[in-house]
Amino acid sequence: MNKIFNLKKNLGGKSFQIQTLKIKNFRQFGPEVCTIQFHHGLTVLVGENDAGKSAIIDALRYAMGTTDMRWNRILPSDVFNNDLNNEIQIQVCFNNLTEDEKALFLEYLTYTKSGPVVYLNWTCHFSLKFIPARPIVEITSGKNGDGPTFVAEAREMFRTTYLKPLRDAYMGYAGWEGLKTITSH
Repeated sequence: MNKIFNLKKNLGGKSFQIQTLKIKNFRQFGPEVCTIQFHHGLTVLVGENDAGKSAIIDALRYAMGTTDMRWNRILPSDVFNNDLNNEIQIQVCFNNLTEDEKALFLEYLTYTKSGPVVYLNWTCHFSLKFIPARPIVEITSGKNGDGPTFVAEAREMFRTTYLKPLRDAYMGYAGWEGLKTITSH
């Protein structure tokens, strides 16, 4: 664990990046796979209300985990059309791995024409044997989700820092009176 932790600290900000995100049966993303391509640098999500911007961010949070260690609870309402017979599928593909990252993720690598990538597959289905139904989450590697399960140390490398949207930060910290004061100046 210390070796991986030190490796993460020594990357100096240059590290793998998200190449694609695929979402299926998650909130407003239905049974057709939705693929989002990310480009090098900054990616901005712009869209109307209820277009799925927050769902995209939450899909990344669920799949990758966050550094604040908050429990991301999967709810029946997270399943498309609240149909608990559907399985949520989220796949994150990482590219531009450094040599150290290639060594770290060696058993999880998938080789493509443009070089090695790592697929992180997060799936969730609800077990209807229980009342209320319980979410069952699996995290695997490989393009088709048939690769090895990530060990805890490797999984830790995917954790990301989540910053709340400004509107949520105002609500959480300032309260309604504070929000009124901030917006009236």
